[in-house]
Amino acid sequence: GEILSEEAEETRGKIFVLGETNGEEKARCVRLGIGFAVQSAEDAESAQREGRALGVPVGIHVALDTGMNRIGMKSEKEVYNAINTIKSCKNLRLLSVFSHLADVSDEGFCARQRRRFLSLSTPFSETFPSAFLHLSATGKLGAKDYAFDGARPGLALYGYGSEGVSPCLSVTGRVVRNSYLPAGESAGYGRR
Repeated sequence: GEILSEEAEETRGKIFVLGETNGEEKARCVRLGIGFAVQSAEDAESAQREGRALGVPVGIHVALDTGMNRIGMKSEKEVYNAINTIKSCKNLRLLSVFSHLADVSDEGFCARQRRRFLSLSTPFSETFPSAFLHLSATGKLGAKDYAFDGARPGLALYGYGSEGVSPCLSVTGRVVRNSYLPAGESAGYGRR
């Protein structure tokens, strides 16, 4: 079947990986010109090695952990170590500094994450003024205090969590069988 509908438009832009990447994934990103997240000075050094091996500049995005506790730098010491490393790595290009809001339903926690983001991202902004800042979650799209330099729409791309947003794709299927089963009978994977 067709993957794209007739109404689909081609989108061109920069791609970057928000999650953790291992050495093989970093190498593939460098080869394809895809930016990726770094979460430590060691991660930046690894990116530098990959770029040097191919003789190309590497676009990196610094991950800050402001409360999601998934990836990123948490301390000022980590931030300054990373800044010094990035400055010393001639083929690294710091493209952005980002974090992610953990729970948009908790305004107090969001405000604490925003303050933490400002505290940890300011040294990067002062050292690398062209770095793009983004602190995002679908539920805060359009919220002025969380806009910074841009937003990542997240689940809103699929039509969830934000009013007035249309999905960018849909998944469809057709019914292939109707079965009537006796009570207690199971069906499907995991018998669910």
